[in-house]
Amino acid sequence: MKRILSLVLALSMALSLAACGGSETTPSNDSTETDPPAETQYYSVGTASSGGMMYAIGSGWASLMNNVAGDRYQFTAEETAGNTANIAMIESGELEFCCNGVMSLYEGYEGTAEWTGGTQYQDIRVMFPMNQMVLTAYTLAGNGISTLSDLNGKVVGLGSKGGAIDSLFREVFEKLGIVPTDIYNDGWAATVSALSDGTIDAGITMQLAPAAALVELQATQDVTFLTFSDEELALLKELNPAFSDAVIAAGSYNSITEDIRTVGDIAVMCCSVNIPDDVVYDLVKTTYEHADDMRATHSAMSNWSIEGASSIIAQYHPGALKYFEEMDITIAEPTVVPHG
Repeated sequence: MKRILSLVLALSMALSLAACGGSETTPSNDSTETDPPAETQYYSVGTASSGGMMYAIGSGWASLMNNVAGDRYQFTAEETAGNTANIAMIESGELEFCCNGVMSLYEGYEGTAEWTGGTQYQDIRVMFPMNQMVLTAYTLAGNGISTLSDLNGKVVGLGSKGGAIDSLFREVFEKLGIVPTDIYNDGWAATVSALSDGTIDAGITMQLAPAAALVELQATQDVTFLTFSDEELALLKELNPAFSDAVIAAGSYNSITEDIRTVGDIAVMCCSVNIPDDVVYDLVKTTYEHADDMRATHSAMSNWSIEGASSIIAQYHPGALKYFEEMDITIAEPTVVPHG
């Protein structure tokens, strides 16, 4: 009996040693420096006011990540006041991810725009680009407005209070000597409704062209668009070097029969610099691996592809850069950069 017990113990020890030896000499093939987190991470994504492009894309991306990477991450899409609010909430830690525009990142990094109050917001980084937006000034044909100078004595909608367009155009109006009767501040959909019912005389926004809300409005009313002079375009690019030359193409809306020269901004998905590199790498990789689903989030994303990442002039997160390097995407030297 003792002999049998000894043999059993000896066999048990041999099997244990073999198992231990195997775990030391045969590491998992799935183990890399960019392994996703072992436990589900919970994050918030700042979008913009409902009805706008940023809200749709940000909410769509959050849902996509929940569906395809829900074992690793769970996202809650938050309706916010837009770019500037998102930057402040990334800095404070209220948000970890957000939609934004390069023009607002520039203002936040520099801390010179009115909305910053002199604070330099340094913690936001780009993950990937989404699409181009164009500066659009719109009105109704009966309002007798065709240029910025016609906004003297008018009620003008500039989006959310303290937002990027609101802050920018208060300064533009001051420099050009334009004095509106009043500035109307509300979300994108509410501002278009305010034009429709006569509460405001004109609105200014940064949107995809054509923007769905304006397409819907032109079905019942005669929507027209303001043009910008060379002086006005130069001033806009002086106030924010992140702007690039752009056009609202002829045919984008019923009343536009020839291109309107304007300035453009790139919409980007962003995150806090404090998000670990491996998490950002995993999210960017997962997003591009589901490119068709990403394109389905909004019509503005119909031509979205990884090649667009090469032209972004704002600072990428290191985790995003790692993925683009692996995919042989050459990234432009950033000129919109934090100072901290």
